[in-house]
Amino acid sequence: MQTYKLTPRELESLQAIPARQLKRSSMPIAKYLQEADNLYVWSKDDWNALIAAGLPESIFERLLKRTELCRNLEAEWNRVRLVKNQNTESFRALLKEAFEVQKLLVHSFRYAFRNEPELLVKLKRAVKKSPYAALFQSLNNLAVFGEQHMDLLQQISFQENLLGRARELSEQLPELYAQLPVGKNEIKDLRDRSYTYLKQVVDEIRDCGKYVFRDQPERQYGYCSPYMRQKGLSQRQAKRRKSDENESAE
Repeated sequence: MQTYKLTPRELESLQAIPARQLKRSSMPIAKYLQEADNLYVWSKDDWNALIAAGLPESIFERLLKRTELCRNLEAEWNRVRLVKNQNTESFRALLKEAFEVQKLLVHSFRYAFRNEPELLVKLKRAVKKSPYAALFQSLNNLAVFGEQHMDLLQQISFQENLLGRARELSEQLPELYAQLPVGKNEIKDLRDRSYTYLKQVVDEIRDCGKYVFRDQPERQYGYCSPYMRQKGLSQRQAKRRKSDENESAE
Protein backbone atom coordinates (compact mmCIF):
# COMPACT_ATOMS: atom_id res chain seq x y z
CA MET A 1 0.00 0.00 0.00
CA GLN A 2 1.35 3.42 -0.96
CA THR A 3 1.87 5.78 1.97
CA TYR A 4 3.37 8.83 0.25
CA LYS A 5 0.77 10.78 -1.70
CA LEU A 6 1.77 12.84 -4.73
CA THR A 7 -0.04 16.06 -5.43
CA PRO A 8 -1.98 16.14 -8.73
CA ARG A 9 0.59 18.59 -10.15
CA GLU A 10 3.53 16.39 -9.14
CA LEU A 11 1.92 13.32 -10.66
CA GLU A 12 1.11 15.19 -13.87
CA SER A 13 4.68 16.51 -14.16
CA LEU A 14 6.21 13.06 -13.67
CA GLN A 15 3.86 11.30 -16.06
CA ALA A 16 4.50 13.96 -18.71
CA ILE A 17 8.12 12.82 -19.07
CA PRO A 18 8.34 10.61 -22.19
CA ALA A 19 9.66 7.12 -21.55
CA ARG A 20 12.51 7.68 -24.02
CA GLN A 21 13.75 10.59 -21.89
CA LEU A 22 13.92 8.65 -18.62
CA LYS A 23 17.45 8.47 -17.26
CA ARG A 24 19.06 5.73 -15.22
CA SER A 25 21.16 6.97 -12.34
CA SER A 26 24.86 6.21 -12.58
CA MET A 27 25.09 6.25 -8.79
CA PRO A 28 22.90 5.20 -5.84
CA ILE A 29 19.89 7.52 -5.62
CA ALA A 30 20.72 8.37 -2.00
CA LYS A 31 24.13 9.69 -3.10
CA TYR A 32 22.56 11.68 -5.92
CA LEU A 33 20.11 13.28 -3.49
CA GLN A 34 22.99 14.30 -1.25
CA GLU A 35 24.77 15.83 -4.22
CA ALA A 36 21.60 17.77 -5.10
CA ASP A 37 21.46 19.10 -1.53
CA ASN A 38 25.13 20.05 -1.70
CA LEU A 39 24.65 21.78 -5.05
CA TYR A 40 21.90 23.97 -3.61
CA VAL A 41 24.12 25.05 -0.72
CA TRP A 42 27.19 25.56 -2.93
CA SER A 43 25.34 27.61 -5.52
CA LYS A 44 23.79 30.02 -3.02
CA ASP A 45 26.71 32.42 -3.12
CA ASP A 46 26.64 32.37 -6.92
CA TRP A 47 22.94 32.93 -7.60
CA ASN A 48 23.40 36.42 -9.02
CA ALA A 49 26.19 35.31 -11.36
CA LEU A 50 24.25 32.23 -12.49
CA ILE A 51 21.05 34.20 -13.09
CA ALA A 52 23.02 36.79 -15.04
CA ALA A 53 24.28 33.93 -17.24
CA GLY A 54 20.74 32.90 -18.10
CA LEU A 55 19.50 30.63 -15.34
CA PRO A 56 15.89 31.36 -14.35
CA GLU A 57 15.61 32.59 -10.79
CA SER A 58 12.96 29.97 -10.02
CA ILE A 59 15.31 27.08 -10.72
CA PHE A 60 16.75 27.04 -7.22
CA GLU A 61 13.33 26.62 -5.65
CA ARG A 62 12.59 23.90 -8.19
CA LEU A 63 15.82 22.17 -7.18
CA LEU A 64 14.65 22.06 -3.56
CA LYS A 65 11.17 20.79 -4.40
CA ARG A 66 12.33 18.17 -6.88
CA THR A 67 14.98 16.91 -4.47
CA GLU A 68 12.34 16.49 -1.79
CA LEU A 69 9.98 14.78 -4.25
CA CYS A 70 12.65 12.30 -5.32
CA ARG A 71 13.66 11.69 -1.69
CA ASN A 72 10.07 10.88 -0.71
CA LEU A 73 9.59 8.52 -3.64
CA GLU A 74 12.94 6.84 -2.99
CA ALA A 75 11.89 6.22 0.62
CA GLU A 76 8.52 4.89 -0.55
CA TRP A 77 10.18 2.55 -3.07
CA ASN A 78 12.57 1.24 -0.40
CA ARG A 79 9.59 0.56 1.88
CA VAL A 80 7.65 -1.22 -0.86
CA ARG A 81 10.70 -3.21 -1.90
CA LEU A 82 11.29 -4.34 1.70
CA VAL A 83 7.68 -5.51 2.03
CA LYS A 84 7.85 -7.33 -1.30
CA ASN A 85 11.13 -9.00 -0.32
CA GLN A 86 9.59 -10.11 2.96
CA ASN A 87 6.55 -11.47 1.11
CA THR A 88 8.81 -13.31 -1.33
CA GLU A 89 10.81 -14.89 1.49
CA SER A 90 7.63 -15.88 3.33
CA PHE A 91 6.16 -17.37 0.17
CA ARG A 92 9.29 -19.40 -0.56
CA ALA A 93 9.37 -20.75 3.00
CA LEU A 94 5.70 -21.78 2.89
CA LEU A 95 6.12 -23.20 -0.61
CA LYS A 96 8.95 -25.40 0.59
CA GLU A 97 6.78 -26.59 3.48
CA ALA A 98 3.87 -27.19 1.08
CA PHE A 99 5.95 -29.57 -1.04
CA GLU A 100 7.10 -31.39 2.09
CA VAL A 101 3.55 -31.72 3.45
CA GLN A 102 2.28 -32.89 0.09
CA LYS A 103 5.07 -35.47 -0.09
CA LEU A 104 4.27 -36.77 3.40
CA LEU A 105 0.57 -36.99 2.63
CA VAL A 106 1.13 -38.86 -0.62
CA HIS A 107 3.57 -41.25 1.03
CA SER A 108 1.12 -42.00 3.85
CA PHE A 109 -1.91 -42.26 1.55
CA ARG A 110 -0.19 -44.68 -0.80
CA TYR A 111 0.60 -47.01 2.06
CA ALA A 112 -2.80 -46.67 3.73
CA PHE A 113 -4.63 -47.24 0.42
CA ARG A 114 -2.28 -49.90 -0.90
CA ASN A 115 -5.10 -52.42 -1.08
CA GLU A 116 -7.61 -49.93 -2.54
CA PRO A 117 -6.88 -49.52 -6.28
CA GLU A 118 -9.70 -47.02 -6.84
CA LEU A 119 -8.42 -44.78 -4.07
CA LEU A 120 -4.89 -44.92 -5.48
CA VAL A 121 -6.23 -43.76 -8.85
CA LYS A 122 -8.04 -40.85 -7.18
CA LEU A 123 -4.90 -40.02 -5.22
CA LYS A 124 -2.85 -39.84 -8.40
CA ARG A 125 -5.36 -37.40 -9.89
CA ALA A 126 -5.30 -35.23 -6.77
CA VAL A 127 -1.53 -34.72 -6.72
CA LYS A 128 -0.46 -31.58 -8.63
CA LYS A 129 2.81 -29.68 -8.20
CA SER A 130 2.53 -27.02 -10.87
CA PRO A 131 1.43 -24.43 -11.73
CA TYR A 132 1.18 -22.88 -8.29
CA ALA A 133 -2.60 -22.59 -8.43
CA ALA A 134 -2.83 -26.34 -9.05
CA LEU A 135 -0.51 -27.03 -6.11
CA PHE A 136 -2.60 -24.87 -3.80
CA GLN A 137 -5.78 -26.68 -4.84
CA SER A 138 -4.02 -30.04 -4.57
CA LEU A 139 -3.21 -29.40 -0.91
CA ASN A 140 -6.85 -28.70 -0.16
CA ASN A 141 -8.00 -31.73 -2.15
CA LEU A 142 -5.57 -33.98 -0.31
CA ALA A 143 -6.82 -32.67 3.03
CA VAL A 144 -10.42 -33.42 2.08
CA PHE A 145 -9.43 -36.80 0.62
CA GLY A 146 -7.68 -37.78 3.84
CA GLU A 147 -10.59 -36.69 6.02
CA GLN A 148 -12.91 -38.89 3.95
CA HIS A 149 -10.80 -41.96 4.62
CA MET A 150 -9.64 -41.50 8.18
CA ASP A 151 -10.59 -45.10 8.98
CA LEU A 152 -7.79 -46.35 6.76
CA LEU A 153 -5.32 -43.68 7.83
CA GLN A 154 -5.82 -44.38 11.52
CA GLN A 155 -4.72 -47.94 10.94
CA ILE A 156 -1.18 -46.74 10.06
CA SER A 157 -0.80 -44.24 12.93
CA PHE A 158 -1.20 -41.33 10.52
CA GLN A 159 -0.38 -37.81 11.78
CA GLU A 160 -3.80 -36.18 11.49
CA ASN A 161 -2.39 -32.68 12.00
CA LEU A 162 -0.92 -32.90 8.49
CA LEU A 163 -4.41 -32.58 7.04
CA GLY A 164 -5.06 -29.37 8.94
CA ARG A 165 -1.70 -27.97 7.91
CA ALA A 166 -2.32 -28.82 4.27
CA ARG A 167 -5.61 -26.94 4.42
CA GLU A 168 -3.94 -23.93 6.09
CA LEU A 169 -1.22 -23.83 3.43
CA SER A 170 -3.81 -24.02 0.67
CA GLU A 171 -5.34 -20.82 2.09
CA GLN A 172 -2.14 -18.94 3.02
CA LEU A 173 -0.13 -19.53 -0.15
CA PRO A 174 -2.57 -17.91 -2.63
CA GLU A 175 -2.71 -14.77 -0.48
CA LEU A 176 1.07 -14.43 -0.39
CA TYR A 177 1.41 -15.33 -4.05
CA ALA A 178 -0.97 -12.51 -4.97
CA GLN A 179 1.33 -10.04 -3.19
CA LEU A 180 4.48 -11.02 -5.09
CA PRO A 181 5.94 -8.40 -7.47
CA VAL A 182 4.76 -8.88 -11.05
CA GLY A 183 5.77 -6.71 -14.00
CA LYS A 184 6.57 -3.01 -13.70
CA ASN A 185 6.14 -1.49 -10.26
CA GLU A 186 4.27 1.83 -10.20
CA ILE A 187 6.25 3.23 -7.26
CA LYS A 188 9.58 2.38 -8.86
CA ASP A 189 8.44 3.96 -12.11
CA LEU A 190 7.53 7.16 -10.28
CA ARG A 191 10.83 7.09 -8.38
CA ASP A 192 12.72 6.75 -11.66
CA ARG A 193 10.73 9.59 -13.17
CA SER A 194 11.39 11.80 -10.16
CA TYR A 195 15.11 11.18 -10.60
CA THR A 196 14.94 12.31 -14.23
CA TYR A 197 12.82 15.28 -13.15
CA LEU A 198 15.47 16.26 -10.59
CA LYS A 199 18.37 15.60 -12.95
CA GLN A 200 16.96 18.14 -15.40
CA VAL A 201 17.52 21.03 -12.98
CA VAL A 202 20.73 19.63 -11.49
CA ASP A 203 22.28 19.39 -14.97
CA GLU A 204 21.11 22.87 -15.88
CA ILE A 205 22.65 24.43 -12.77
CA ARG A 206 25.87 22.46 -13.10
CA ASP A 207 26.29 23.32 -16.77
CA CYS A 208 25.79 26.99 -16.04
CA GLY A 209 28.16 26.89 -13.07
CA LYS A 210 30.89 25.21 -15.12
CA TYR A 211 30.50 27.90 -17.77
CA VAL A 212 30.40 30.88 -15.44
CA PHE A 213 33.41 29.70 -13.42
CA ARG A 214 35.43 28.23 -16.27
CA ASP A 215 38.37 30.41 -15.16
CA GLN A 216 37.84 29.83 -11.43
CA PRO A 217 38.50 26.14 -10.76
CA GLU A 218 37.99 26.56 -7.03
CA ARG A 219 34.35 27.60 -7.69
CA GLN A 220 33.78 25.35 -10.68
CA TYR A 221 34.74 22.43 -8.44
CA GLY A 222 31.38 22.57 -6.69
CA TYR A 223 29.46 22.16 -9.95
CA CYS A 224 30.94 18.74 -10.68
CA SER A 225 29.73 15.42 -9.27
CA PRO A 226 32.04 14.19 -6.48
CA TYR A 227 30.84 10.63 -7.08
CA MET A 228 31.63 10.72 -10.79
CA ARG A 229 34.94 12.49 -10.12
CA GLN A 230 35.98 9.73 -7.69
CA LYS A 231 34.71 7.04 -10.04
CA GLY A 232 36.76 8.46 -12.89
CA LEU A 233 39.82 8.67 -10.65
CA SER A 234 39.43 5.06 -9.55
CA GLN A 235 39.10 3.92 -13.15
CA ARG A 236 42.23 5.80 -14.18
CA GLN A 237 44.17 4.36 -11.25
CA ALA A 238 43.01 0.84 -12.10
CA LYS A 239 44.00 1.35 -15.72
CA ARG A 240 47.40 2.67 -14.66
CA ARG A 241 47.97 -0.31 -12.33
CA LYS A 242 47.06 -2.71 -15.11
CA SER A 243 49.44 -0.95 -17.45
CA ASP A 244 52.24 -1.13 -14.86
CA GLU A 245 51.59 -4.84 -14.32
CA ASN A 246 51.77 -5.49 -18.07
CA GLU A 247 55.07 -3.62 -18.29
CA SER A 248 56.48 -5.59 -15.36
CA ALA A 249 55.43 -8.85 -17.00
CA GLU A 250 57.40 -7.91 -20.09
